[in-house]
Amino acid sequence: MTHDPRFDDAAQKQCSKDLKILDACIDHTDERGSGRLVTCLYEHLANITEPSCRYFINQLQSVVFNDWRLTEYFTDACMGDITKLECGRLDDENEKVCSPTLCYSYI
Repeated sequence: MTHDPRFDDAAQKQCSKDLKILDACIDHTDERGSGRLVTCLYEHLANITEPSCRYFINQLQSVVFNDWRLTEYFTDACMGDITKLECGRLDDENEKVCSPTLCYSYI
Protein backbone atom coordinates (compact mmCIF):
# COMPACT_ATOMS: atom_id res chain seq x y z
CA MET A 1 0.00 0.00 0.00
CA THR A 2 1.02 3.57 -0.29
CA HIS A 3 2.99 5.19 2.51
CA ASP A 4 1.11 8.47 2.29
CA PRO A 5 0.09 9.31 5.88
CA ARG A 6 -3.18 10.79 4.63
CA PHE A 7 -4.41 7.25 4.01
CA ASP A 8 -3.76 6.43 7.66
CA ASP A 9 -5.56 9.60 8.74
CA ALA A 10 -8.58 8.73 6.60
CA ALA A 11 -8.57 5.13 7.83
CA GLN A 12 -8.60 6.27 11.44
CA LYS A 13 -11.49 8.62 10.71
CA GLN A 14 -13.56 6.18 8.63
CA CYS A 15 -12.81 3.11 10.76
CA SER A 16 -12.77 4.55 14.27
CA LYS A 17 -15.41 2.14 15.66
CA ASP A 18 -13.86 -0.96 14.11
CA LEU A 19 -10.38 0.04 15.26
CA LYS A 20 -11.63 -0.13 18.84
CA ILE A 21 -12.40 -3.83 18.41
CA LEU A 22 -9.68 -4.92 15.96
CA ASP A 23 -6.77 -5.42 18.34
CA ALA A 24 -4.42 -6.43 15.53
CA CYS A 25 -4.95 -3.12 13.73
CA ILE A 26 -5.07 -0.70 16.65
CA ASP A 27 -1.36 -1.33 17.20
CA HIS A 28 -0.65 0.29 13.82
CA THR A 29 -2.41 3.60 14.51
CA ASP A 30 0.86 5.02 15.88
CA GLU A 31 2.79 4.04 12.73
CA ARG A 32 1.51 6.90 10.56
CA GLY A 33 2.87 6.67 7.03
CA SER A 34 3.97 3.04 7.27
CA GLY A 35 1.02 1.66 5.29
CA ARG A 36 0.49 -1.02 7.91
CA LEU A 37 -2.83 0.31 9.25
CA VAL A 38 -4.60 0.19 5.90
CA THR A 39 -3.03 -3.19 5.13
CA CYS A 40 -4.25 -4.56 8.46
CA LEU A 41 -7.77 -3.26 7.87
CA TYR A 42 -7.76 -4.85 4.42
CA GLU A 43 -6.59 -8.15 5.91
CA HIS A 44 -9.48 -8.00 8.42
CA LEU A 45 -12.12 -6.78 5.96
CA ALA A 46 -14.40 -9.69 6.83
CA ASN A 47 -14.52 -8.49 10.45
CA ILE A 48 -15.28 -4.85 9.65
CA THR A 49 -18.82 -3.87 10.59
CA GLU A 50 -18.76 -0.12 10.00
CA PRO A 51 -20.16 0.64 6.52
CA SER A 52 -17.98 3.74 6.07
CA CYS A 53 -14.87 1.72 6.88
CA ARG A 54 -15.79 -1.15 4.56
CA TYR A 55 -16.51 1.35 1.76
CA PHE A 56 -13.23 3.20 2.35
CA ILE A 57 -11.12 0.02 2.31
CA ASN A 58 -12.88 -1.30 -0.81
CA GLN A 59 -12.44 2.02 -2.63
CA LEU A 60 -8.80 2.26 -1.61
CA GLN A 61 -8.19 -1.30 -2.76
CA SER A 62 -9.72 -0.46 -6.13
CA VAL A 63 -7.53 2.61 -6.55
CA VAL A 64 -4.29 0.97 -5.44
CA PHE A 65 -4.71 -2.14 -7.56
CA ASN A 66 -5.70 -0.13 -10.62
CA ASP A 67 -3.06 2.59 -10.46
CA TRP A 68 0.38 1.25 -11.36
CA ARG A 69 2.02 4.33 -9.81
CA LEU A 70 0.90 3.12 -6.37
CA THR A 71 2.15 -0.44 -6.88
CA GLU A 72 5.25 0.18 -8.98
CA TYR A 73 7.53 -1.53 -6.45
CA PHE A 74 5.14 -4.37 -5.69
CA THR A 75 6.57 -6.88 -8.15
CA ASP A 76 10.18 -6.22 -7.16
CA ALA A 77 9.49 -6.30 -3.44
CA CYS A 78 7.06 -9.22 -3.50
CA MET A 79 8.28 -11.53 -6.25
CA GLY A 80 9.16 -14.23 -3.72
CA ASP A 81 5.66 -14.18 -2.25
CA ILE A 82 4.00 -13.95 -5.67
CA THR A 83 5.89 -17.04 -6.81
CA LYS A 84 5.48 -19.00 -3.58
CA LEU A 85 1.75 -18.24 -3.26
CA GLU A 86 1.14 -18.50 -7.02
CA CYS A 87 -0.50 -15.06 -7.02
CA GLY A 88 0.69 -13.98 -10.43
CA ARG A 89 -2.47 -15.16 -12.18
CA LEU A 90 -5.86 -16.64 -11.48
CA ASP A 91 -7.26 -19.48 -13.52
CA ASP A 92 -10.60 -19.12 -15.31
CA GLU A 93 -12.49 -20.29 -12.23
CA ASN A 94 -10.51 -18.03 -9.83
CA GLU A 95 -9.26 -21.04 -7.87
CA LYS A 96 -5.80 -19.60 -7.19
CA VAL A 97 -6.96 -16.82 -4.91
CA CYS A 98 -4.43 -15.64 -2.39
CA SER A 99 -3.76 -12.55 -0.33
CA PRO A 100 -0.17 -11.33 -0.68
CA THR A 101 -1.04 -8.07 1.08
CA LEU A 102 1.32 -8.78 3.96
CA CYS A 103 4.08 -7.97 1.56
CA TYR A 104 2.62 -4.49 1.00
CA SER A 105 3.62 -3.42 4.47
CA TYR A 106 7.28 -3.87 3.51
CA ILE A 107 7.13 -1.80 0.33
